[in-house]
Amino acid sequence: MYSVKYSEVVSVVSAVRRPGTPDPDRLQRDGTYYLPCKIFLVDNRLFQIPFAYLSNESEIFRGMADVPLPSDGTAEGMSDDHPIRLEGVSKEDFRQLLRVLCPPKASGREEVLSFKQWISVLKLADLWCMDAVRAHAIEKMSDMDADPVEKVVVARQYKVHDWLVPAFNAIISRSQTLSEVDVERLGVSTILRLVAIRLHPKDQSIIALSVFDAQNKCLVVEFSTQLGLRSNTTGQLGGRPSSPNFDASKVRAMIQEILCQPPGFYAFDLGPLALALYRELGIRVADGIDIQSVFPESRKTPADAISAIIGSDAGIRVDVDRVVSVFEDLTYYQVDPKFTSRTALVQRAWISQFLAGFESAPEEFQAIRRIDTTTQSDNWAADSVRLQYMKPLETEHSVTVTVGSDGAGSLDARSSIYKNKLRRNQNLDLTVQNEHGTFIIPGNTGGVVGRRAPLNISRELGSSNQVVGKILSKGRDILTNADEKKAAAVLRMLQGEGDFGNIWVTNIWDPPNGTMSWPKSFTHSPPITVPEVPNRPLNSSQIFAIAKMLSLESDNHIILIRGPPGSGKTSVISRFVEIATASPQYIPIHTLIVDEASQIEVGNFLPVLFTAVKTLQKLCFIGDDKQLPPHGQEEIQDLKSVFEIDHLHNHIYLLDTQYRMPPQMGDFISSAVYDGDLKSNPNHVITDRTLACQFIHVPGVEIFKGNSFINTTEALAVMKLAAFLEGSQKSYRIITPYDSQRNYIEELMKEKELDWHDKCFNVDSFQGNEDNFIIISIVRSDKPGFLTNLRRTNVMLTRFKRGMFIVTSKKFITGPGAGTLVAQLADYYEKRVGDAAWLGTEEIGGEKMVLQ
Repeated sequence: MYSVKYSEVVSVVSAVRRPGTPDPDRLQRDGTYYLPCKIFLVDNRLFQIPFAYLSNESEIFRGMADVPLPSDGTAEGMSDDHPIRLEGVSKEDFRQLLRVLCPPKASGREEVLSFKQWISVLKLADLWCMDAVRAHAIEKMSDMDADPVEKVVVARQYKVHDWLVPAFNAIISRSQTLSEVDVERLGVSTILRLVAIRLHPKDQSIIALSVFDAQNKCLVVEFSTQLGLRSNTTGQLGGRPSSPNFDASKVRAMIQEILCQPPGFYAFDLGPLALALYRELGIRVADGIDIQSVFPESRKTPADAISAIIGSDAGIRVDVDRVVSVFEDLTYYQVDPKFTSRTALVQRAWISQFLAGFESAPEEFQAIRRIDTTTQSDNWAADSVRLQYMKPLETEHSVTVTVGSDGAGSLDARSSIYKNKLRRNQNLDLTVQNEHGTFIIPGNTGGVVGRRAPLNISRELGSSNQVVGKILSKGRDILTNADEKKAAAVLRMLQGEGDFGNIWVTNIWDPPNGTMSWPKSFTHSPPITVPEVPNRPLNSSQIFAIAKMLSLESDNHIILIRGPPGSGKTSVISRFVEIATASPQYIPIHTLIVDEASQIEVGNFLPVLFTAVKTLQKLCFIGDDKQLPPHGQEEIQDLKSVFEIDHLHNHIYLLDTQYRMPPQMGDFISSAVYDGDLKSNPNHVITDRTLACQFIHVPGVEIFKGNSFINTTEALAVMKLAAFLEGSQKSYRIITPYDSQRNYIEELMKEKELDWHDKCFNVDSFQGNEDNFIIISIVRSDKPGFLTNLRRTNVMLTRFKRGMFIVTSKKFITGPGAGTLVAQLADYYEKRVGDAAWLGTEEIGGEKMVLQ
């Protein structure tokens, strides 16, 4: 018995071939499906797979085949003892990649991977330059419902830029708070960008700050002025229901360190921006340098300041137009894939850097007082910059263009709407038509007087050219003198030149413990008796208000008079002036009376409070916080008038009787708007026996036109009413909430040769006015729109003295408009007079229509 080696058996078997067996020397391997396998060691786990799965997708693996054998002749990957080692790769990531690379099963079903598993595939495809696999993974992952924070992290790590915008938007729109882990994963720069993309195009709620720091680095800080975002007791930011809520302590700490470290930082328009930074993120700054303060006499615009700092002898030309474009808009609308917004930010920061080190500028900057908000009041607002950037970059003006009176062919434009009239020195595009078509001529305005503006255009107009009645102006309106004075006053205070201890500023914005106090040097007087004037009687509330206005007792140095519609505010003011100027005890410079104070943002009083601080002893604010609010309050809801300052509420005195409207209407407004506190003149000429308000049923349809709405059917009904009132020789006005409808009605009045001058108004422009009869065109049919604003609706409904006609539809009043003040008024009159509250258009001018 003897043993036989396995190799000998193999050689014997190989030598004995069955008939028809091919000769091994003549066998050929299939080029596609003869797949040599390799053994890989991944994270202490062995994998044996066809090498082609990897080499077909990656140049890196294809290169492994060209590596020469080691000196001992043992090739890696051919045995478990000598595998190919893939360092730094997890077995789980490799397994998921193989699930994608391996051929599909016989069923033809593709492997289903989760988002997390696809991350493994993307990770290794990116590592080993598997471009086709990477693209396949991104395509599969793009439509998956994954955690948006995870998507942001993956997108940034693997440069999947298309994911960023939708992922950021998803984070912002969700309700749950960002956890500390999320903040850590996203990184502070991403959190800041998250806040930055929350810009609302209407309220300009995001502002980006460009600065130059002490380490000679160009720095861009993006921060939020998102409406309502404030620090709460938990250290989180919160406001709108969909605002990004997250633990902001780390964000605050990092920005605070940047903006408070000596020797300071530089920025344009730093005053309002520093206030906004504190208000929105709770971050205070110290040693801030406002660049425009180098030459305060030319601080109107960044372009002016840059030109002043560089001067005319430096051999450097300032491209003013380019500078203006860079500083035109400081906001982000969203994460910008093209980096347009970020480019402008970087340019602003670079300009800050350049100016800070330019020639003698460092010495001039050292002489500037630094901005410090570390000791400012918590109640200071910073809305001026937001209000400025709410102004549109382009405005379409409806105008009448005529040849000027100078005989030189110059053009004058008269704005049809005062609200958006042309301003001085505006660049514009003028639309012109002739037999060859329509074309645009650029130009600008000269000095403006009222609605009239002379036009300077780049070419002469021939006799065949007809100017179309629309002009497109470019750029925002420049700051008014009042805006500039306000900004200067705020800046002086932040720089320590103006005293935050100004007694008027302190008592309005931040009295200690909420209680106003006054210097002993202030004059004190005994109670005042208001003398009666024959034929000019005053009611008790008016007499009481005047006495408070005259009084210099300590509780009366600041008073507020709330005057509802028709309550005699003008009469109160005129009687006060008569009494105050007749007595040597009262000098007008000591007393400031502000009418329509409820329409004025409280910060606008700063200039006069600092100017008159040495003599002023009395402030009387007269207005009505139930009527028009300060401009911009609808968009910036925390913008306040003095009537919205809590600690001043104890100093509000009501004029409690209205004389304008018939008592039946006064009773409704009192109940619906003034909590039943407003009485009506019992001797009004229109008694309860006369119907003072009627609704005209018009089944019209709202049409969106020119950023506003029109309702042509309602407009025709308004024409019929206007013709009837004009024919009856009644004094009347037309009010509508929408400018487009106002323009449309005015054009119809011209066509029908009705008296259209000073007849048709939007609501804001008719505040404080009145007429015997008022026609109102509601316009809307699908949504309540304007009527959701109680204050403006109150103004609209309270302008008439004898009668009011409201043009709308029953379907709207009981549908989309239900619950609005107008719908409540319709219900009020339907309960009083039933069907007589409504008229059809065919009944206009008939016996059912009431005029007195």
